[in-house]
Amino acid sequence: MLPIFRGSVQLPGTSPKGGIMAEQIGIVRKHHSDGWAIVMTNRTGACGGCHTGAGDACRSCLTVSKMESRVANPINARTGDMVKIRLRTSELLKGAFIFYLMPVLLLLCGAFAGLWLAQPMGWNETAGAVLMGGAGLAAGVVLVVLLDRTRYVRRRMMPTITAVVTDAGRFARRHPSCCS
Repeated sequence: MLPIFRGSVQLPGTSPKGGIMAEQIGIVRKHHSDGWAIVMTNRTGACGGCHTGAGDACRSCLTVSKMESRVANPINARTGDMVKIRLRTSELLKGAFIFYLMPVLLLLCGAFAGLWLAQPMGWNETAGAVLMGGAGLAAGVVLVVLLDRTRYVRRRMMPTITAVVTDAGRFARRHPSCCS
């Protein structure tokens, strides 16, 4: 059930515009003066941790893997800072659609077009569906690569550093790194 926003109340984990946000904590590995940084975070699985019995656990939480991401750095976080990064859920879903579903949709469109064009072209229906489906998949992959290279898509779907949780000096002295 989606929360209802009224007045000036902002619920935790939401943006001022009312969009739910994906949020993670990471460490800035490198910061650049032109407004972006490389942040290392723990890669999280779909389950978010083991809450199952010993015999039926998926064990995905037993492998610790790190992920480096390029993120927008409007608050000028420095190398070594522990930061909070956010991405609007709507942008995350748009990215998932573009990069995962678009090639599949174009594959299906190509396969159906191959079925439709097979008879007028004198092809076997199966061969037409396979050939045009492959062409649709290739077109989908090329389209995804071209979209990924545009500034608009990269800027809209880039996570943003929203806060410095602990600065580099204090964090390094008192706590072991979560991402080393």
